[in-house]
Amino acid sequence: DDMMSSQVADEILDSEAVLIRLQNIRLRCRMLKGRMHDILEMAWFERGQVRLNEGTYNVYSILDGIDGVVSSQADQKKQRLLMRSTQVQHAQVTCDKLRLSQALLNVVQNAVKFTQKDGEIRVTLTELKQERKGYGVYEFRVKDNGIGMEAGFLERLYEPFQTGGNSPECGAGLGLSITKSIVDLMGGTIEVETTLQRGTEFSLRFSFKLPDQAADPKEEAKRKREAAANPSFAGQRILAVENPKFNAVPIADILRDYKLSVTSAQNGAEALEKLAASAGQPYQMVFMDVRLPETDGYETAKKIRTLTNPDLAGVPVIMMTFDTMEDNRQSAFEARVNGHLSKPVDRELLIEILNSFLEQN
Repeated sequence: DDMMSSQVADEILDSEAVLIRLQNIRLRCRMLKGRMHDILEMAWFERGQVRLNEGTYNVYSILDGIDGVVSSQADQKKQRLLMRSTQVQHAQVTCDKLRLSQALLNVVQNAVKFTQKDGEIRVTLTELKQERKGYGVYEFRVKDNGIGMEAGFLERLYEPFQTGGNSPECGAGLGLSITKSIVDLMGGTIEVETTLQRGTEFSLRFSFKLPDQAADPKEEAKRKREAAANPSFAGQRILAVENPKFNAVPIADILRDYKLSVTSAQNGAEALEKLAASAGQPYQMVFMDVRLPETDGYETAKKIRTLTNPDLAGVPVIMMTFDTMEDNRQSAFEARVNGHLSKPVDRELLIEILNSFLEQN
């Protein structure tokens, strides 16, 4: 920090002032390092590069870990941090402890950050009734009596770079975005209730396999069939390039049924522009009509392959054709096309294609 370094030089004869400045510099460096880590984490989630590393853990140890990290922060603000559990019958679960702790820690630290001095934060773990044999449902509630949130802010709560204020302590606004990504990856849910100036309560709910209980094979087979019929690729990003003249049922609408985040383009130039703008958050796939105005789909795909950013140039491209004559093998080879899909879209074939390039969650 140039300004603080200059101040240290000016105060070199005052050892106490120098110590204070150095402590501030170290604090700001730690804050900057934390923000850079969050930005990298968010990029990994957006690229679909995060995978769960599951093991057998005790759910109480997760609460203990959070308490160990946050208690000192709460003590500095003279807050009451209360940890409790109710109705927990199965303490041993199969989960990614690191990611679960990270998701919960982001929420609890936010509660401490946005709760006034002498406030109170309650963290409660409850095991809920579960009908699925071999699994347990666990709910973590984080309730504070802090500043709360306005209703309008809730609409963008989990979007990156949204903060509850302008002070440096508010951070980069990525903590809840990362938490939401972890919750989605673990197949859980997150809900929030808040009242301005009265407090906020987050509820995170997960279904974890119980290592000491066997699942019902028939029930698991049924769930797999249902998942195949109703897949979810929540949060993964797709660019759909479709000619508006030939879109009775746009594939963009079909992809959204599977919880994909879809951006639409209507021609090759717009597609290249949106790809270039996505460098920080690359698309996982591109679906593109062969029939496009001005430059056709194959030529546009060739231009994609010449982009200097390898994350953009290597994106899987699926060409969408309206008849067999449009399936040009030579052009597809030259553009390194990854597959073809006929319109109107066969959903079973579409799911097979999505499963080839994306991870269900």
